[in-house]
Amino acid sequence: SYYEGATVCIDLNLNDVCDTHEPTSITDSNGSFTLPTILQGYQIIAHIPVGSIKHSDTMLSNVDRALTFYTMSDGVDSNGKLMVNAVTTAIVARMKSYDIDFNKAKSITAMKLNIGKSFLLENFNDSPRLSTTQKQLIQNTSRTYLEHIESALAENKTLHFKKFLALQGETENPWKEAAIDWTVDSGLDFLSDGVFSLFGLGDKDASSEELNEIASDLD
Repeated sequence: SYYEGATVCIDLNLNDVCDTHEPTSITDSNGSFTLPTILQGYQIIAHIPVGSIKHSDTMLSNVDRALTFYTMSDGVDSNGKLMVNAVTTAIVARMKSYDIDFNKAKSITAMKLNIGKSFLLENFNDSPRLSTTQKQLIQNTSRTYLEHIESALAENKTLHFKKFLALQGETENPWKEAAIDWTVDSGLDFLSDGVFSLFGLGDKDASSEELNEIASDLD
């Protein structure tokens, strides 16, 4: 699904709201928007007001409860298109709550969803890179995230990031949780290729002993 009539802005002063002096764009009937060149490291916000239009498959509906999505300048899909949606909002929530960069927060989000990091930001509406299962996973996750976003919005429509994560049952350091959950759920005693870069291990397996050392460093 996507939204028509949302206000998208570059958050130049990083205060989590769209101010009057900041570059803005209104999404069209395809959910598309145009912004000036976005410098690396800037945050992008999409405020979806009551009365805007939600396009979902062949259905149109009016938004009856405002939403706010977040992303960063490097939150792009495989075609270089900037994505701002419920999934990128979850990534930014982890980035801000745990003081890590966007790429690391993206890795953790991908692991928690058990989907490849390179597929996480693909548009589940039309991306040919996604399998039917992957599309369904991202779509279902987005629906859950939407409910949590609605519950965690403040009166000024900014998102309480830690409250958003708490609604997902996440209150601890996600680095340690992600490493342990990933290996335990996979029945492995080493870190797979997909998480080498996450822990800066290089192109080699990490033994259980190394994993324990990493987890200790993250406490």
